[in-house]
Amino acid sequence: MIKELNHIGVRAADIDNALRFYVDVLDGTIIRNGGSADGKSRFIYVQLCDGVIELLGSKPGETNFGLQHVAFLVDCDLQAAYQTILAQGLVFTVPPRPAASGNGVLAFFHEPGGATFELIQREEDIRIPGLRNKYLLDFAFSTISVTGNAFDRCSDFYRNTMDFVAGNTIKTAGLKTRYFSHGPDTIELVATSDSTPLAQPLTHLTIRVADCLVMRDHLLAQGIACPMPEADAADAYQIMKIAGPDGVAIHFIDQPK
Repeated sequence: MIKELNHIGVRAADIDNALRFYVDVLDGTIIRNGGSADGKSRFIYVQLCDGVIELLGSKPGETNFGLQHVAFLVDCDLQAAYQTILAQGLVFTVPPRPAASGNGVLAFFHEPGGATFELIQREEDIRIPGLRNKYLLDFAFSTISVTGNAFDRCSDFYRNTMDFVAGNTIKTAGLKTRYFSHGPDTIELVATSDSTPLAQPLTHLTIRVADCLVMRDHLLAQGIACPMPEADAADAYQIMKIAGPDGVAIHFIDQPK
């Protein structure tokens, strides 16, 4: 069903301010700058190494900023994918319809853990292969946090319906983690100890760097508040957590692939 994890959607309170962070600070590359056919909405795609952020402009009165959805390009007819997912009892918030940009067909639904997924059918491949970055090594993964009850259902859905390759389940400190990959794209699924589902299960983005301390110096020089990196539980690598524009949680790690 899935050709690629196409992008991560982010609603920006100030799209130009968000651009300064992802392009000027993180050395991202704008690969599409456009809007809806009716001129009412604006979107900008920024590629960071092998990952893509879609910045969505906001309308007056909107307050729901930050991480919004994970979008997948499908390798089949979108209507067929829609029927397959509907048959599993999942809810579509937007059934298949032409994209506002006029490019392709899309649909939105909630996966079993409650995160918003977008499906897109179009021929265009927007990513630039092998794009290099001054500061980042690769877009490691996006994290979806779910309750323990939803973990197994999500795992089954990602593996058997979305056609992701599933890694082993890792259990540490009472948490369960599993990675799902499709080519260079990866989703980290985490089972939380809380029995209440999160309002926004898509919790943060993780980007790999050569050295977290060097990255911290760069961000501080750009006026970005950064804590000192911390060692992971096994003391195998460093991790530094910051809040980007619109409250987007970003984790930088210097863990080898």
